[in-house]
Amino acid sequence: LSKTLQEKTTLSNKLFESSTTIRNLELQLDALSQKCDFHKHLAESAKGQLETMEKTFAQSQKDVKNAETQVIQQEVFTMTQRAFNKMEQQAWTLQEKVDEKFNNYATRLAKMA
Repeated sequence: LSKTLQEKTTLSNKLFESSTTIRNLELQLDALSQKCDFHKHLAESAKGQLETMEKTFAQSQKDVKNAETQVIQQEVFTMTQRAFNKMEQQAWTLQEKVDEKFNNYATRLAKMA
């Protein structure tokens, strides 16, 4: 009887140790699950931030391209304006020469007449 009682006590102790071990494992599993949930949340947050950064970068590239286009358009306009001004000045100079020659011929004709 005492041997049976001792075996029962031993089995009881082993059962208690096993249930304690199981409970500890359950607690560890719960902690790991919470860590996984936390890391999943962090990953989703990082993914959202990355998507936002990609959109911002794409918009920045468009803005830079537009700015480059505007600079090029301004440079073309400025060069065209300079060329026009130069041609206009040359036209006025040519007109002055024509007027001078015309006046010279008119003066000569007047003297001949």
